[in-house]
Amino acid sequence: MTSVFTPCAGVVEITREDCAEAFFTIQVDDDPINGIMTGVSIEMSGNYQFLHTVNNFIYFYAFGDRVGVITFTGIGFVKPCPDAKKGALLELYEYYLENRASKRGGKAQSLTIAAAGNTKTFLGFLTGMRMDIKSTDAMGTVGYWTFRFEVIPENR
Repeated sequence: MTSVFTPCAGVVEITREDCAEAFFTIQVDDDPINGIMTGVSIEMSGNYQFLHTVNNFIYFYAFGDRVGVITFTGIGFVKPCPDAKKGALLELYEYYLENRASKRGGKAQSLTIAAAGNTKTFLGFLTGMRMDIKSTDAMGTVGYWTFRFEVIPENR
């Protein structure tokens, strides 16, 4: 069970009882993303071509797999609680600056997603970040963030 408290606009405290099984967990290398994750999206595709002819024939050409995309989404706060270890938006920006693909010199990160006892690890590069900060009366100042990783397809 998780309890969320809002002592003032833009500030949130979370207390969580020990939870034996989470819905899903995400680990990036040994340096976890210090954010409150709300979702993960995986998009993989192949490199294909279809050729339509005048005789109603359709030729199909397969050229292998394309680089995929994994996005992690979450929320964060402009002013997190003093004891909070997660949720500071500017810390997420610092994470992006230190781990983006252009800074790592071509070294991929391992992205491990675990759900319901199954684990899958991808190799990817942090290629983008998006941050939307909104101020509302109900929640105060809250930010929504997305990290974009380009992932290498598996050879199977």
